[in-house]
Amino acid sequence: MVEVHWRALIAPLNKPDAAGRKIAMGSTAKVRPLPIALRYAPADWGGHAGAISVGTIDRVWVDSGALWGEGRFDLYDTAAREVVRKVQNGFVRHISADIEPGTFKLMAATIVDIPAFEDAEIKSINIPEVVAEREEPELMAFAFRVVGDMELPFTDRGREWDSGAAVGRVFEWAGGDDLDINRFRRAFLYQDPDADPATRGAYKLPFADVVDGELRAVPRGVFAIAGGRGVDAADIPESDKETIRRRVGALYRRMAKQFDDPSLVSPFERQSMAGVSVEFAAARRRVQRELALLEGGV
Repeated sequence: MVEVHWRALIAPLNKPDAAGRKIAMGSTAKVRPLPIALRYAPADWGGHAGAISVGTIDRVWVDSGALWGEGRFDLYDTAAREVVRKVQNGFVRHISADIEPGTFKLMAATIVDIPAFEDAEIKSINIPEVVAEREEPELMAFAFRVVGDMELPFTDRGREWDSGAAVGRVFEWAGGDDLDINRFRRAFLYQDPDADPATRGAYKLPFADVVDGELRAVPRGVFAIAGGRGVDAADIPESDKETIRRRVGALYRRMAKQFDDPSLVSPFERQSMAGVSVEFAAARRRVQRELALLEGGV
């Protein structure tokens, strides 16, 4: 069976939502016996009413004061394929925990438009191994190539960037020859679908490094991807480049907020805004000419 794997921050611990429900802080959390349902709410009827099952939650753990989970989408399910498309393209990503009243036990989780907690969202989605020579070409389209952990903490802004040295450190941090690809791929924005995903050569556009034993995004690494020798020069499909440009824009916005510098804007978004400004100016000139003609001008 073809599957897509996902990983998400489901809910912060010991933090009540609007209804007063919370998952208690501790080394473990109460969870219904796994696997449990990953659902999707196609309409906002309140209380996750009408949510449909689109996958499973196979593993749950506590990390950095939050409850995390990972599991699978089933691509043979039409509704699940549509949800995967929405997540891949950034149309939906947030998660809301389904908590049993009284026991505060995690019963399921639902993909929603408006979550109880802003940080509760799908962080990564991917196929863990290359799907080759299948008879289902429509499923092949979901072999995810755009990867990377968009929520990694940043290093200081001035940290030097050496992509080769950074990749080497990430490789060792992720297990070296016993590579944990789920850890390794967090440091890159692209995975080559034709390469063996268990090898370091399958990943391109690195933007993170290991600092004091922790994986961190490096601002100058992000700048390098946005530069002339970054994503625009990479040998990858144009459709994937556009998705990566949007992700680079999201990283720039996070940096602008963290470093309190509104001038930090992705060059791709600057180009887009410049294009809009040019079109607006041209439209304004056309209107002015038309008004002048109506008033008897030239």
